[in-house]
Amino acid sequence: MNKPRSLRSEARTYALQAIYAWLISGNSMDKIKQEWLSSIHTQISDPLYEKPQYLLVEIDEKKIDRAYFDKLLSGVAKHYENLNEALAPYLSRPLEELTPIEHAILWIGACELTQYPDVPYRVAINESVELAKLFGAQDSHKFINGVLDKLAKSLHP
Repeated sequence: MNKPRSLRSEARTYALQAIYAWLISGNSMDKIKQEWLSSIHTQISDPLYEKPQYLLVEIDEKKIDRAYFDKLLSGVAKHYENLNEALAPYLSRPLEELTPIEHAILWIGACELTQYPDVPYRVAINESVELAKLFGAQDSHKFINGVLDKLAKSLHP
């Protein structure tokens, strides 16, 4: 039996999808956030609602830490260049060769590791690995784990 996911875990799941949408759509993060918030309320009130194709799972407002969802989106949007620089030395291939899902997961993990000291590094890494298991390619969780583990060690020797 699976253990229920925390509100923060769910926030990471939805943030991953929003960041993925940001990467592939070229829209602003504000527009992506508005679409997400709109889709939450539309899903709740409209049984005929069709989710946008980039939404990978259904949204349940009661099962998400909205403040943390906002914090992750804002953190990634504000610091993505610094996050890329922090990740680059630990990647086995150029950033441009990452899939959008891998890139988004690494941004979330790196954002938590570099910007949110209240999140234990082991939690940040584990949550990113779990996202990779849910949404990534077959062995992408191993890649995500390796990159974030090296980043964490460089930040917390």
